[in-house]
Amino acid sequence: MLQQTRVDTALAYYTRAKNMHKAARQIVEQHQEVPTGRS
Repeated sequence: MLQQTRVDTALAYYTRAKNMHKAARQIVEQHQEVPTGRS
């Protein structure tokens, strides 16, 4: 059971990272630059 929880946690981590990377690429594509700060 603990091993399965660790696998699920690891998969969730990589899914979040993949989605964050996809979002960052979309932002750069839409704005032709990397945001410089919070607005």
